[in-house]
Amino acid sequence: MCEGIYRNGLRAASVDEACLKDMLRTFGVARNLSKDGAINLLKHLPTIAAIHRKEPTNWMGSFNLIGTKGAVGTKDFYIPGSKTKAGEPRAFISGITKVLWFAGSHTAPMFDAYTCDAIRPKGKSQAEKAVNFYAELYGTWGLLEASMKLEKVAKASGMSWSFFPERFIDNVLLIKGFGNKQEKFLMGGADRRTAYLENLCQTTRDELGDLASPLFETLKDTEFYRRLLFSTTGSP
Repeated sequence: MCEGIYRNGLRAASVDEACLKDMLRTFGVARNLSKDGAINLLKHLPTIAAIHRKEPTNWMGSFNLIGTKGAVGTKDFYIPGSKTKAGEPRAFISGITKVLWFAGSHTAPMFDAYTCDAIRPKGKSQAEKAVNFYAELYGTWGLLEASMKLEKVAKASGMSWSFFPERFIDNVLLIKGFGNKQEKFLMGGADRRTAYLENLCQTTRDELGDLASPLFETLKDTEFYRRLLFSTTGSP
């Protein structure tokens, strides 16, 4: 499935179960979700997404909503992740940022180990790191400025498909975060990108190729790029 289908399926009043499962598998989220967590996510995602849309920068609020066994109103929104070796459920932090990118319409990159490597936010827990990750992106990294410039270039090109600057930036951060990984892993990523391009229609492939250079040149003239250039990668 393509990302446009994920957006439609996960924003529906009644979430498309097949669409959600495919998205969780494609983005490597399914393995970090417990059986009970998957059930609760499918059942309560429309409400969780609606709450998130009201305060899209209040990430700690969203993490607290799904990370405890407390209830809002009469419903329980607890989304337990997969279990640790000690048998305790992990917090579903990275996963919910990916799910809410489609269901909650937030305009920021997804948080995971690789994008975190690129920004290197401080924090004792994954939730704290994620909150600081978004705070830095919107603050000193100038995410909104970079997104606006990229979107302007994409619109001017007359492209025939939807362009989401935050997904472009997300991939830039992933590449930066991959920088300290083994070449074999990087080659695997290249193979996946090749497969992705081969599944696109010729028109879209051509438009992507034509747009690559203008987008990169535009990104180079932003505070985001300057900070990306001089950031240090490594495990958070």
